[in-house]
Amino acid sequence: MYIKLKIHSVVDLITNSSTEIFINSEDSIPAFKELMNEIIKSFNLELKLDDMFYYGVYHKYEEVENVLKHLKGEDVELEYDLDDSSKTYLFIFPKDEKYDGLAKKLKDFLYSYEIDAEMN
Repeated sequence: MYIKLKIHSVVDLITNSSTEIFINSEDSIPAFKELMNEIIKSFNLELKLDDMFYYGVYHKYEEVENVLKHLKGEDVELEYDLDDSSKTYLFIFPKDEKYDGLAKKLKDFLYSYEIDAEMN
């Protein structure tokens, strides 16, 4: 199981013959860490966030398998340029299946809205 989140932290408008809205996810990691650390602290758990999940921001078209390998520290060449931060997602991989439900609820909460827009 994995979760691929499209975080709505920064919006850039690009104007030429059309206007598109791109989502920048680079600021989502600190927010994710703060949220999860507060949950862990609230329940007096003997865990750290890094005990529960692999996570990172990657290009939205990157292969899921490559992202997981990269997060695990394996030698893998990423296909997409992370400098194109307007097309990124926060990827979350539970380290144990017992955290799958929490990961899904995080996704459901963060994506209780869905907006795609293009104007010609």
